[in-house]
Amino acid sequence: MNLMWMAAMIAAAGAPQPVEEVLYDTLWLTDDCLYNNGFGNALSGRGVFGVLHDLRLADDFELERAAVIDSVTADYMSLVGTPPHDGVFVRVYADREHRPQEPPVFERLATSLDFDGQWGNCGLFEPYYARITVTDLSILLTAGSYWISSQPVDTTESGDWFYRISLGEPLGPGDEDSTLNMIGASSHVRDGDLGEGGYGHQDWRSTEEHGYGRVLIAMRLAGHWATVCDRIDGLRAICRRGRLRIAVESSLPEGKRLTILNGQQQRRMTIRKGGRGRVHFDAQVADGEVAIEGCAEWRRAFDCR
Repeated sequence: MNLMWMAAMIAAAGAPQPVEEVLYDTLWLTDDCLYNNGFGNALSGRGVFGVLHDLRLADDFELERAAVIDSVTADYMSLVGTPPHDGVFVRVYADREHRPQEPPVFERLATSLDFDGQWGNCGLFEPYYARITVTDLSILLTAGSYWISSQPVDTTESGDWFYRISLGEPLGPGDEDSTLNMIGASSHVRDGDLGEGGYGHQDWRSTEEHGYGRVLIAMRLAGHWATVCDRIDGLRAICRRGRLRIAVESSLPEGKRLTILNGQQQRRMTIRKGGRGRVHFDAQVADGEVAIEGCAEWRRAFDCR
C-alpha cells in the first residue's frame, strides 16, 4: 500500500465526526400544553374532506453560522391519526423582508420519517396528536435567516388532514402584552398549486394579515455546524487519451487539496473561488474512486463509460 495513502487513511480515521445538535427548538409548545391554535398544513385530505387540499405554512429561524440540518420535527393535530402515506414535503426558503422568498432553496419529498401518533392532545381541537420527524435531509445552509415548511403528503383516498400546532397572540384576556418567548417573525401561510386551497392566496402572507395575530409553530431542527467538507458535489469525470480529469463543486476554501485516485495516485486539486475544483491524473481508467484529503466521509465513485 502506498505510504502516503496509508497516512491519509489514518488521519481520516481519526478525524472527529460531526456532533448532532439542536439548532432550533419550540417543541415546548406541545410538551407543556401551551399551544392554542392549529393551521392547515398538508397536501392531503381526501379521506376526511373527499377533496385533495394543498395548504402550506412556513416559520422562520436563524443560523448564527453555516450548518447542516439533518432532521426536522413538527407537531400536528389530525382527524384520523394515520401517518402521511407519501411522505413529507420539506422546503426551505431564503428570507426577504421577513417573508419566505420563492422559489425554495431546498425542496424534497422526504420518505424517511418517524411518526409518533396518539389519541389526545391536551384536550384541544382535533382528537389526534402526531409528532413527525423527517430524517436524512443533509440541508447545508450558510449563516442567515430562513423559513422552513414541513408539509405532510397523502394523496390516497384515505388521506388524513393535518393542522400545525401553534401558539398565537394575544393569548386571551389580560395576556395582550405577553410574548411568551415569541421567536422571530410570525408564521406565514399560502395555498399551493397541487390541490384545492383554503387560505385564499398563493403568495406568502403572515398570520397577522389573516387576523390571527403573531403565531409561533412547534418544531425542532437538528443537525450539526458545518465544516468545509459538508458540500462536495457536482462530481464530473472525463477520461480521454490516457488522462482523467475530475471536477467538483464544493464549500471548500480556495487553495490546494490532496486528491487520491483509487487509493494510490495523488495529485493536488486546485480549489478556486466559489469552491470549484479541478485536478488531472495520468491514468488509463474508465471508473474508480476519488477521495479528498481532510474529508474523511467524502469518497465518490465515478464512471467515464
